[in-house]
Amino acid sequence: MCTSQTSQRDKNNMMIMLQEFNAKNAQFRILPQYKVKSEGEVVQIYDQIIFESIKSPGHFFHASSGFQVDHFTFGSELNLGVERSGFTLVRFCKENPELELFVK
Repeated sequence: MCTSQTSQRDKNNMMIMLQEFNAKNAQFRILPQYKVKSEGEVVQIYDQIIFESIKSPGHFFHASSGFQVDHFTFGSELNLGVERSGFTLVRFCKENPELELFVK
């Protein structure tokens, strides 16, 4: 998480970048998206989850609205803000050399 740079797509949110090292602002708590599960329960495949910043409680991973990245690719930007986005936990991702630089 970059504390000095705003997101490119959602200017009210902070930019998130992958780093090769651990830092306090790079630690996130995995929480259930819905009240069906309680905090501390085991997370299972296909659970709906959210990521909350440990350094900045009340700030969550947020996926921007979809946009055209290039002629062939449609995607969204991951950033940090008060609006939370839910994610689904999946077991694996099929390896594809073209997607090597993307988060899986």
